[in-house]
Amino acid sequence: MRSRQADIKAFKLCIRTLNKTQIVTEQGIFTAQVIGSRGDWVVCWPSQFNDCDALADFALMLSRDYRVVLCDPPSMGVNAHLPYTNQVNELVHYGHLVLKRMGIERCHWVGHGAGGVIGAALHSALPGCMQSLTLVATPMLSQGRLKVHLAASTSLLAGSRLGRRLISARTVNDLGYANSHEKELLGRYISGILERTSPKVIASLRPLDGGSVRRVFERLRVAPPPTLIFCGEKDNIVLPRDQRTVAEILQAQFVSLRCGHVCLMVEPEACAHAFLRFMQRLGHHGSRPAFVDSRAA
Repeated sequence: MRSRQADIKAFKLCIRTLNKTQIVTEQGIFTAQVIGSRGDWVVCWPSQFNDCDALADFALMLSRDYRVVLCDPPSMGVNAHLPYTNQVNELVHYGHLVLKRMGIERCHWVGHGAGGVIGAALHSALPGCMQSLTLVATPMLSQGRLKVHLAASTSLLAGSRLGRRLISARTVNDLGYANSHEKELLGRYISGILERTSPKVIASLRPLDGGSVRRVFERLRVAPPPTLIFCGEKDNIVLPRDQRTVAEILQAQFVSLRCGHVCLMVEPEACAHAFLRFMQRLGHHGSRPAFVDSRAA
């Protein structure tokens, strides 16, 4: 019988080639990837400077019980050909098209960073669509503290291998980490992202439009769906105190994890276990008995 690690390795190798849905947009083809064949829909949307590799382990665990839609943001992963944008309304438009073209009338939305803002905006725009909302290190009170763009030399650095190493090291520190293992994991992941991303895109990175983020939150707080919040204790991008404040306002379930900003990649089992327990409390049990984290008491 194959181990879970072998399953995840195989999944990562095939995720870019199987079960793709191509959606025509004004900017070009947006590709969404689907894993799992039964159960409720779960849409997973990573943060701006991330691709679905950051969600792969978490998504695999959920796909045993749910139909999971993975969406690389514009300019990243399978959607690298689409222009980068930090405008909330443009990103929400992509999310709306995914739901519409795939015929998804109701879903659970899991959003990391900007992906959470997209889900929150869609909840207000499409009443009744969001069965639940999971916010992972999501900036709701401001646009977040994205720093990779601050150095004037970023575009020059991105054009060389040494320069990308410098950007990677700085970005890892910005994201935050709890231990040397997480630091090493983030370093490999960010280095891979930088290798796959054009210097032009790297130089164009900006935080989300802060005014739009605040407006999304003001609408969300009026009538939020059942909400789960994952927060890394060492997150330097979206500060834990801000995430706790959002949880209190939304009366959300708050899960604190000993990690930095990229929770779903660093602690996939803990996140999957917490998500599935949250679904059970809501009465959504998926298509099979829930995944059990062997480390959980």
